[in-house]
Amino acid sequence: MRQIVRQRNCIKYGSFDFRDEKLSEVLTTVKNMIAEFGESAVIEIEHEEDYGSHTVGMYVITERYETDEEKSTREKHAKYQEDARRRQYEALKKEFGE
Repeated sequence: MRQIVRQRNCIKYGSFDFRDEKLSEVLTTVKNMIAEFGESAVIEIEHEEDYGSHTVGMYVITERYETDEEKSTREKHAKYQEDARRRQYEALKKEFGE
């Protein structure tokens, strides 16, 4: 079954700043973002702090189904992890008994 991939696309600082903007300009910006990211995209705004410096991070969040390649990679990784845990279990069982 395909999983949903949530992508977080950073918006460059200054390219999306609604302070002191005319509503018509805000609307144009939002329409451009809809054209680029789709109607179901959402805007996420969060406070960020880095070594005492405070900024605001703005992101457009989109969701999509994973590609065949991503699904294959995820399944191979899950199988590898399961095999590694099985090998570890068998080694511990051999070392300590059941």
